[in-house]
Amino acid sequence: MAKFDARRTQVAQNAVDFSRNFEGAFGQVRVLGGVLRRAKVVAPEGMSTGGGKLARQPLTLVPDQGEGPAISVGWIELPTQRAGIKTFRSLASAHQARYRGRPLDIDEASYQTFVGWVVNHLAGYGVNVTLEDEVTPSIPPPRAAAPPVQERESDVMSYAAVALLAFLFGASVGGLAVYAKFVGF
Repeated sequence: MAKFDARRTQVAQNAVDFSRNFEGAFGQVRVLGGVLRRAKVVAPEGMSTGGGKLARQPLTLVPDQGEGPAISVGWIELPTQRAGIKTFRSLASAHQARYRGRPLDIDEASYQTFVGWVVNHLAGYGVNVTLEDEVTPSIPPPRAAAPPVQERESDVMSYAAVALLAFLFGASVGGLAVYAKFVGF
């Protein structure tokens, strides 16, 4: 966990402090599902956020024991006092579009409770939270690759003939240039 560093800009340090405070407030909270997950707000890695341009912090649900993928559920921007959190419907839709046939491994009621707690927590910081309810359209399956084009023997012979002519032409021009230098053209 990042500690205070005097070289960080104020915005970057505020983001690091917020990540620590968030972990303190939600450290014992678990979102149920096939794998228990805890919330994590990712602190900025650098000493600056580019004047706040890079201040968006991802809000993720990470596996409690490290078994399974982290799931991005939203974002927080402290300098603009805005945040976006995906609804369960949006999360499930995005998951379904990406992992066809594999259901989202998060308990809906547990996730909805978690979202309510996060919204209330962020309101205490004056952050305006938008619940993102965008449904991801189903992505069509990839098309089969076109069969490889096989070169015909006549094409190979044509390439060989052109290469031979180019070599002979270059050799004759080069020989003529050497001859002209010695003869004095």
